[in-house]
Amino acid sequence: GNQLSHMSPIYTIEMGDELLAKLARDATFFVRAHESNEMQPTLAISHAGVSVVMAQAQPRREKRWSEWASGKVLCLLDPLDGVYNYLAQQRCNFDDTWEG
Repeated sequence: GNQLSHMSPIYTIEMGDELLAKLARDATFFVRAHESNEMQPTLAISHAGVSVVMAQAQPRREKRWSEWASGKVLCLLDPLDGVYNYLAQQRCNFDDTWEG
């Protein structure tokens, strides 16, 4: 049926440019069949260019960047919302639904 089988927790992570670039290069989403845990060809998003529109008002540029980068990773860690928002709005948008 139409049941939610798994919802990833939300994390906040501080990271540098190299790690963010590596995550963006290596990001792949897959859908697995719940009963058999086999890969299903129905949906596979590889190297998705999802991002988040979020910038906290911080006095330092580095702090603002880390807040934005953390939000971008949330799209990868919460794939259900990230994929839905990306397909529906052409971007991952946690604006009012996530507080870091």
